[in-house]
Amino acid sequence: MKFRSIAIILSFMPVFALAQQGDFEQGSILVKFKPGAFTLFSKYAINAVTVQTIKEIGVERLHVSGMTPEQAVKTMKTDPNVVYAELNPREHLFYTPNDPKLGQQYGIDQVRARQAWNISKGSSNTIVCVIDTGVRLDHEEFVGRIAPGCYDWSDNDGDVTDNTGSGHGTHTSGIAVAGTDNGKGVASVCFNGKLLHMKIFPNSFASTSASAIIDASNKGARVISMSYGSSFRSQTEQDAVNFAWSKNVVLFAAAGNDNVSTKFYPAGLDNIIAVGATNSADQKASFSNFGDWVPIAAPGEDILSTFFNSPTDYAVESGTSMACPFAASVAGLMIGRNPLITNARVRDILFTTTDNVGTWVTKGRVNAFKAIQQVIVPLPFIGTPISASVGVIANVTEGTQIGTYGNLNLAGQTIKSVDGINFTIQSLASQRVGGVATLDAFVLLAPPLDSLVSANINVTARATDGASCLVFLYNYISGGWDQFGSMSMASTNKSASFSISMATVGNYVNGSNIVRVMARCVAPARTSSAKNFLFVTDQLNITGTNKPSI
Repeated sequence: MKFRSIAIILSFMPVFALAQQGDFEQGSILVKFKPGAFTLFSKYAINAVTVQTIKEIGVERLHVSGMTPEQAVKTMKTDPNVVYAELNPREHLFYTPNDPKLGQQYGIDQVRARQAWNISKGSSNTIVCVIDTGVRLDHEEFVGRIAPGCYDWSDNDGDVTDNTGSGHGTHTSGIAVAGTDNGKGVASVCFNGKLLHMKIFPNSFASTSASAIIDASNKGARVISMSYGSSFRSQTEQDAVNFAWSKNVVLFAAAGNDNVSTKFYPAGLDNIIAVGATNSADQKASFSNFGDWVPIAAPGEDILSTFFNSPTDYAVESGTSMACPFAASVAGLMIGRNPLITNARVRDILFTTTDNVGTWVTKGRVNAFKAIQQVIVPLPFIGTPISASVGVIANVTEGTQIGTYGNLNLAGQTIKSVDGINFTIQSLASQRVGGVATLDAFVLLAPPLDSLVSANINVTARATDGASCLVFLYNYISGGWDQFGSMSMASTNKSASFSISMATVGNYVNGSNIVRVMARCVAPARTSSAKNFLFVTDQLNITGTNKPSI
């Protein structure tokens, strides 16, 4: 890759940081009612009181109880007396880490990284692989940020020290994953990611590159940055890229520095995102390649980053070599927010959240702030059992022991979680094979149906005589029970979880967001005489993940 002049910049800019806070005011919403509207019943519907009125624009700030602000907004939007209803967003100062050279990194603000960091700072579990000339691992920016498995595919050993004399790999690695908010040097968009470095120079061939791509994919890299290339396409390299893509890796490659539209490889391969370079004016860098095979751009001219002369060395360089790890760093931040996100989804978000910088790229220049907002974070939820009842099967006499709760309406409280509070059903079983005890629970789901990412039926139970437990959900569409699985039981608690398909989950949730779950205890053999058969349940519930409510 071509380089611009190198300069050491040592100025210091004082900064401060702001602690993370919630994005919206808890328990409150903003509502604008129609002029002259009678609002008493509207507020009663969401159990709200006015705590502030902005008279000039007719907006009231309401304190809501009995439901979440999100539910209150949804309710108020259906009210004919309401012009609009919304959550009350908290205003933030943009997060500013304490890296002293941050003020010299125009690219950080160009891609709106500070705003993105208000939403997420990624994860130290995210591994970004930089395939390059080698790296100075003892640089102050990489302390505690090196992932295991760095390898030199050029010389086939574990020494990834840069011996090319260029410092190229140390510079690109710093752009990708330099320690952010560590009080030293520069910042990277990825903020908390770890570096896996693969050295392929000076013996750099398509086979070397392919080996490094495959090795990085096998060692857990989620992002690969490649600031090198050739005018010649290699199917071997394409096969390696396809392998990495199948392992859910997002791959970036520099578009090249010849100011031409001719394809450059590996950037021009399938399943790779080619990256062009912008300058501080957010225009095409004069050297950057372009064309319909280059979808995105990133800051790449006069980029300050780590250098290799000493552990505290920094330098300014230019090239699509710099733009490539910059874009990769944005992807690393996204994956850090949601490790379950697919590489295809990362690519789609990057493409649809760019800023327009002209037609020389097909999508635009990456925008970390826009992108991170589109990364959905699955949030765990646990359903709330609101009631439970005992089913009567044929002529079997059923009874209950529910501790101090005393009635079946409160029995649901005993099956919220694995907490050691058991719901015991006693069945007088005589000359019977099959179901002898049934627990029928009604569980309220907190998240709306359309926000569910996954859902599971969970059961923890035990029974005498080694019985089995059959688990069902009531199908509100068919009007019958659908069996989801079974588990063997013993005299000690055993647990099982059964997944509910998102394609059919709507069949099992009624208009009140309630799921009906049944666990049926099945006797293993015919009894010779009447006896008490104990079925003890410590959990019967629905759990899973859902999208953010906002």
